[in-house]
Amino acid sequence: MTLSLEGRVAVVTGAAKGFGRAAAVALATEGCDIVGIDAAAPVSSIPDYRPASPEDLSQTGRSVQALGRRWLAYQLDQRNMPALRDLAHQIKTELKRIDIVFANAGIQPGTKFGASYSASKWGILGLMKSIALELVEHKITVNAVIPGLINTTLTRHEDRYAQALGEGGKSASVDPEKDESAAIKVLKGKTPLGLPWIEPEDVASAVVFLASYAARMITGTTIAVTGGDSAHGVA
Repeated sequence: MTLSLEGRVAVVTGAAKGFGRAAAVALATEGCDIVGIDAAAPVSSIPDYRPASPEDLSQTGRSVQALGRRWLAYQLDQRNMPALRDLAHQIKTELKRIDIVFANAGIQPGTKFGASYSASKWGILGLMKSIALELVEHKITVNAVIPGLINTTLTRHEDRYAQALGEGGKSASVDPEKDESAAIKVLKGKTPLGLPWIEPEDVASAVVFLASYAARMITGTTIAVTGGDSAHGVA
């Protein structure tokens, strides 16, 4: 049983940073050539954290190339479906194949007051299950990785600290460093494994597993990488 992905081509969206970058590097480590796609620009006025940049995408590429793997980068907003279809054809023409797709790109303002975000996530799970049934005749597996709070800019900012403190019965101050320290204590207490955040590489490991031959009998399901937080949902 092996996780080796030697000679395969993996497409990763949201590849500029966070666990998109971590997944790209992890897949490259196991032998994949990588196609990294990212808008690498602001895509909404709602989030208050720094968006990915072209330099972030380039940094991912340097990390992939340092492993001796081929890297193709495309700055593209995945909401542009015609451009995405054209790109798929371009990738197949240039690299001759697409073996793995990690559809990772997305933004989040915080789950509280984020009904549309939460609804879309549940919709994605239903979509995943339907696609898994539709593609099984082609021997294509389709699964979803559900991350907990990941150590990225998406979770490491003042609004998220304030939300964590509020849920823990505490109030945010005007000192971001103080709020971060207090939020860490609250989050450690909530997570069974005692971590405030999960490292992107821990999510990337699940992505590599699902893309490997070792997971060939797994399709239409979810894998939660939450530091044990998903154990709280017992129903």
